Amino acid sequence: HGQVGATCGMAAVNNLLTNSGAPGVDAEYMAAISRRLGAAEALLRDGEQCVQEEGAEQNVAELYAAASGGHFDVQTLQIAFEESGFQMWYVSPQRLQRPESLFASERGASKAGGASGGA
Repeated sequence: HGQVGATCGMAAVNNLLTNSGAPGVDAEYMAAISRRLGAAEALLRDGEQCVQEEGAEQNVAELYAAASGGHFDVQTLQIAFEESGFQMWYVSPQRLQRPESLFASERGASKAGGASGGA
């Protein structure tokens, strides 16, 4: 899957999905996820549509994707993966120094540090 414009997050999602035989997603799908996240954020902030982020006024909807399209945040990518049957989570630098720990099991659950699963 190739990247078009500022859609590297969507390209990453589609690379994993299509290489696993699952259908890819489009920018509208990713934007819809971002809008859902923005709406949830606004609810958490008592309906506020603008917030102070890094000393500047920021539209809550812009916290998850740029209005110009693309630039999807990590939470948008996580949900896109999850809705396709995969999981993505953060791996600390310390765990990356011990690659064998990335696939260790804890009570039968995989502890892999990246997207996993299958559709």
